[in-house]
Amino acid sequence: MEFEETLLPPLNKNIMCGNSLIEFDANRDLFDLENRDAIRQFSFRAAFPSVFQTGGFDAIVGNPPYIRVQVLSEVHPATARYVKSHYETAKKGGFDLYSVFVERGMGLLNTDGVLGFIVPNKFHKTDYGETLRGLISDARALSRVIDFGSSQVFQATTYTCLLFLSRSPSKIVEYGSCGAVPSLLETLKLEKKSADEFSHRIWSFAPRSASSVFEKIEAGTSKLLDLPATMSRGSSTGADAAFLIAESENEIEEGILRTPLFASDFGRFEFRPKSNLRIIFPYENTAGKYTLIEEKKLKAKFPKAYRWLCHHKKTLEARAQYKDWYAYSAPRNLIQHDRACIAVPLLANQGLAAAIPSTQSRLLCPMASGGFTIEIDARCGLAPSYVLGLLNSSILFWYLRNISNVFRGGWITCTKQYYGVLPIKQLDLVSMSDKLLHDKVVNIVDNLSANKERLYKLKTDQQRENAHREIEYFELELDAVAAEIYGLTEAELDLVRKE
Repeated sequence: MEFEETLLPPLNKNIMCGNSLIEFDANRDLFDLENRDAIRQFSFRAAFPSVFQTGGFDAIVGNPPYIRVQVLSEVHPATARYVKSHYETAKKGGFDLYSVFVERGMGLLNTDGVLGFIVPNKFHKTDYGETLRGLISDARALSRVIDFGSSQVFQATTYTCLLFLSRSPSKIVEYGSCGAVPSLLETLKLEKKSADEFSHRIWSFAPRSASSVFEKIEAGTSKLLDLPATMSRGSSTGADAAFLIAESENEIEEGILRTPLFASDFGRFEFRPKSNLRIIFPYENTAGKYTLIEEKKLKAKFPKAYRWLCHHKKTLEARAQYKDWYAYSAPRNLIQHDRACIAVPLLANQGLAAAIPSTQSRLLCPMASGGFTIEIDARCGLAPSYVLGLLNSSILFWYLRNISNVFRGGWITCTKQYYGVLPIKQLDLVSMSDKLLHDKVVNIVDNLSANKERLYKLKTDQQRENAHREIEYFELELDAVAAEIYGLTEAELDLVRKE
């Protein structure tokens, strides 16, 4: 049977293949002839003239590539230069290519157009997502976000969300989270928030019930780094096998050795660096600043260490980054680590900070995988134990969970951009009531630390059970005092603990 009319319209004018980001009018100096052919420059206006006679597309959907600028610069530097010079989301610092696709898509919509992309949810909170957040919020384009949280629902090693934008300004933003069950999308209840709540700053989708708690926690506080305090990342040797030495094999001079500090060496109110590893530390403190020991001096003063490093010279010279062949690849913040009083891991599923004993700080070499150290400036007047107690409280971990990236299993990022803004209540220690609260926290932290240390020395089950009971008691006391400090009710504290 023959049909008088075709079933489908011709698709040769509808399906096009080209580079969505690079127009034909690109600066030809950026691309040689071979690159221009490979790049496949593309003009939407030329390809779809009838669409742009009405102002642009009604709808754009897609799953843009997730490629960091560092990778793009290595694979195709000319493309990286182009997007940096043509897109706002790529002009400042680091960026991911999907943000450029979002910007491009927004510019192709007509006045009533909508866009829906699958993108990583990290841009809600990361530093590099600030420009994209600002671009979207300034245009009042944010319409709806469906967040998959810490569930990887697609076959990708990233955490994603569905981002819906509209060209016409939105007054209301809808948000929902459905975890790893996409079928829940049909019955998902969406929380509505005012578009005025969103700007270039970190996007918070916390429900209304939590908003007042956020405000209470932040009231009358200072950010951790404004106490003042410093937060410093650990060092990277670039070749641990050449610097780390097992204690049982150690014949290196003691004066050049330190104890490496990894994330597994400390936990919640406990600090127990492993004693079976040492690390060669080829730096010396000169006038309050660490510098690399000169090679001649290193050979003369520490001949065994020098021979060990020479034995690994080929490995050391094969590193991608180093200043001198026997130097660390990234000797970060060495003097700051000496003065640090708190250790913080890179990832945490609860408050996992620990006090660094002053007797050990100058003997440690915090490693990059160990996370961060914090130095509390004496000018703030607060005891480090007080700050540690608040940092490990359920209240501030809840706050951190809501502003940081959440990974599978509930683990969250404790990087400087998130941990450094945690709100610390600066009590007036001249006030009797404030001094009492301050000292309560210090006493609780001292008891928790002492009981954690005592657990390793107890021999009977009954003794360990008693210690655990004391720890549980002081953990509850810590949250209760922290709630009093931040002005939270029992109901608000329960909300914090349950989430």
